Amino acid sequence: MPDAEGRLITDGSADTALELAVSTLWFADGRALHNAGLVATILPPPAKAARGRQGDGLLFLFDPTGTGTPDLCREVREVVTEVYWSTVGSVTTALRRAASITNHYLFEHNLNSEPSRRCYGGLACAVLRDEDLFLLQAGPAWACILQAGKLQCFPDEEKLAHLGIGPVADVRLHHAFAAIGDTLLLASPALLRAAGRDGLLRVLPRDEVGGVVAGLRQLGADVDFAALVARWKRAPRVVESEGREPRRVNRSGIPSPVPKVSSRPRGLREPVQPGQPVSQERALKAGFGVSEESPDRTPKARESALGLDVRRKLKGGLHHVIRGLGQVWHLVAAVGAGMGALGKWLIGAAGTTVRGMLPGAERKTYRRVGRRPPPEENRTVLIAVAVGVPVLVIGVVVAAHLMFAAESRFHGVMKQAEEHIALAQAAGVDSEDARAHWERALQQIETAATLQPNDASAQALREQAQGALDQLDRIQRLTLTQLADFGSSNVERRLVFSDQALFVLDSRDGWGARVPLDRTDTGAESENVVVLVRTGQQIGGEEVDRLVDCAWADREGGRQSGALLVLEQDGGLMSYDPAWGSESGAPQLTRLKLSVPEHGKPVAAGTYEGQFYVLDGAENGGQIWRYRPQGNAYPRPPEPYFATPPDRGLDDAVDMAIDGHIYVLYGDGTVEKFLGGERQQFEVRDVPGGIGEIAGLAVDRRGSGAVYVADRSNDRIVELYPDGRFKAQLLAEEAFGALEALAVSEAERRLYVLDEGRLHAASLP
Repeated sequence: MPDAEGRLITDGSADTALELAVSTLWFADGRALHNAGLVATILPPPAKAARGRQGDGLLFLFDPTGTGTPDLCREVREVVTEVYWSTVGSVTTALRRAASITNHYLFEHNLNSEPSRRCYGGLACAVLRDEDLFLLQAGPAWACILQAGKLQCFPDEEKLAHLGIGPVADVRLHHAFAAIGDTLLLASPALLRAAGRDGLLRVLPRDEVGGVVAGLRQLGADVDFAALVARWKRAPRVVESEGREPRRVNRSGIPSPVPKVSSRPRGLREPVQPGQPVSQERALKAGFGVSEESPDRTPKARESALGLDVRRKLKGGLHHVIRGLGQVWHLVAAVGAGMGALGKWLIGAAGTTVRGMLPGAERKTYRRVGRRPPPEENRTVLIAVAVGVPVLVIGVVVAAHLMFAAESRFHGVMKQAEEHIALAQAAGVDSEDARAHWERALQQIETAATLQPNDASAQALREQAQGALDQLDRIQRLTLTQLADFGSSNVERRLVFSDQALFVLDSRDGWGARVPLDRTDTGAESENVVVLVRTGQQIGGEEVDRLVDCAWADREGGRQSGALLVLEQDGGLMSYDPAWGSESGAPQLTRLKLSVPEHGKPVAAGTYEGQFYVLDGAENGGQIWRYRPQGNAYPRPPEPYFATPPDRGLDDAVDMAIDGHIYVLYGDGTVEKFLGGERQQFEVRDVPGGIGEIAGLAVDRRGSGAVYVADRSNDRIVELYPDGRFKAQLLAEEAFGALEALAVSEAERRLYVLDEGRLHAASLP
C-alpha cells in the first residue's frame, strides 16, 4: 500500500510555515508492496549530524534492477543515510560521496554474488535547504519538477549507467528553487516511459498528493516501479494539545528532537484533530492562520499577512545594509594596514641611509684569501651528463604519459562497456537490440582486458556480458574429462555406448576398440583400451573385410544376451559378448550368418528392441533392411523398412540413429525422420548461425526423443526437439574443434564425444 506522511517546513520566520506532503509507492508484479519505505522515503537526520548538514532535508529513492531483495534495499538505504549525514562540507559533496559509496557497496556485492543474485539500480536523492532544492541522479532514476504548470525532468534525454556495474558511479547533479505549489516526483524510468510527459502533466497538477498517487498507480499499472511524490504548500500554524509532545521543525521540514511540553498553551480550549476541517474563526482562535488561497479570508487576516510581508522585507533590507557596511569596513582596514607597512619600510630605509653618511670609526680591512682553482673539466663526462639528463627526463615523461594514457583509455573503454550493458538491460531480455549492445559491451571489455589483464571489474563485466549472450543463444557450457586418446582425427569413426563400455570403430584405419567406462571421470589408462578386431584378421575361418559400422544390441526382442554387432563391407556380421573371453584372455568374436541382398551397399547399422537394421545406400534408391533375431543370431532374410522407396533416395545417406523413429543423415547435412516407413514432420530450424557440416548424430532410445547433432563447422553440439526445433547448443572451452562422433545417455545425464582423436565425457546440463 502507498506510504504517505506530512511534514512542516519553516522559511525562517516564526509567523509563517510551509507544509511538505510526501507519499511513496512501490509496485511489483502488478501489486503495491507494503514496504515502500525501503526504496522511497524521507531520511531524517540523526541526533548529531555533521557540520554543514544542519537544516537539510533528504528525500531518497532507490530503483533496484535484477535481484533487489528487501534486505539489500534496506542496506542501501542505511548506506545513503549514514554517509550523507556524516559527511562534512557542501550539499553536493555529501551527495556525491553517498552515491559513490553506495555504488561501491553494490559493486562489491555483485562481484561476490552469482549472476542470478546480482543487483543493479538507480539512485535519486533530493536535498531541501530553505528554497534551494538539490537533485542527485546516479543510474537510471528520474526526477521531475512541476513549477507554474511547466514540467522539467532530470536527466533530460540522457541514459546513465546502473549503479553496481562498475567501480565508478555515473552521477548528475542539478539545482532548482522550490516554492509553494511545486510538485517533485522521484521515480523509476519504467513509470516515466509508461506515463509519458502528457500523462505526468495530467496527474501531477491534481489538488491533493493522494490524487497524484492514485493517478500514478493507474499510469503504471502494467510496470514495476518505485516513486516518491512531494508537494510544498502553505500550512496552518500547529498548536499542540495538552499532553502531546510538540515537534520542532528545521528549515527543510524534517522533525528534530525537542524537550517535552508539560502543559497546553494558554487560551486553547478545543484541541484540533489532524485531518478535520477547520473554520476560519476556529483557525484564528487556535493559532493556525489562514492560507492565501482560502476564499473566506477576512480583512483582518489579510492586514496581518501584509504586515508580516512588510516586516520580512524590512528585515531583509536591514540585513543587506549591515552586510554592506561590514564589507566597507574590511576594505578600509585592509588599505590602512597596507599604508602602515609601507610607511614602516620607508622610515627604516631612511634611517639606514643617514647612518651610512655620518662620520665614525674606520672600518676594518680584511685580507682577501685566494680561492682554490677549480678542478679540471672532464668534457666527456659533462657531455654525457648534458645529454643523459634530458634523455632521462624525456623517458620519464614519455613513460608517465603512456601510463596515464593507458589508464585513461582503460577507464574510457570500461565506461563505454557499462553504457552498452545499461542499454542492453533496458532493451529487455530477448531482443536483437539487447544482443547488439551485449556484443558491443563484450568487445569493449576485451579491449579493456588487453590494457589491464588482471582487473577484477573487467573480469566481472566479461562474465556478466558472456552470461547474457549465452542466455540469448541458449548456450550451455560443458566441462570435459578425457577418457582416451587415439592420436589422430578421422570423421569416419563411429562411437557406440552400452551400460558396460564405449566402443569406437575406425573404418578408415580398419579397427574396432573397447573403452571401459570410468564413472569417476578420471580417464582410462591406455592399456585398458582393448582392440577387438582389425581388417584382415581371421575370425571364424574368414578374413575380416572392411569395417562399416557397429551397434549395441540389448537383451530384448528374443535375444538371449547383449552384444556388440560389427558390420563388414561385404555384409558379414560379427558379434562380441563382453561376458565371454578366450582362455588367453583375448577378446572373442563370433561370426554370424547374415542374409545380404545382392548388390547392396551397407552404409550404417543400428539396433532397436533386439532387431538389427542396415542402411543400404544402393544406387537403385536404397533401402533400410530389418533383421529379426533368433536367439543371438539373425539367420532369416531381412524385411524392407520402406514399403515404397522414400521421395529422397538413400544413395547419398551417410548415417542413421534409431529410438523407435529412424533418423537418416544425408551428405549435405539434411536430416529426415521416419516411423513405420512413413516420413514424419522434422525440420531443423531456429539454430543460431544455422547448421554447418554434420559429423554425426545421436539419440537415446530410452530418452526424451531429443536429437543431438555434432556441428563440426561451428565447434558445437546442437540439441534439437523431436520435431527439429532448436533447443540448446553445447560448447566446451578450447574443444570441439574437429568433431568426429558422439553418443548420449540421458538416463545417466552423460554425453560422450570424439574430437580430434580424443574421447571425452561430459555431464549433460
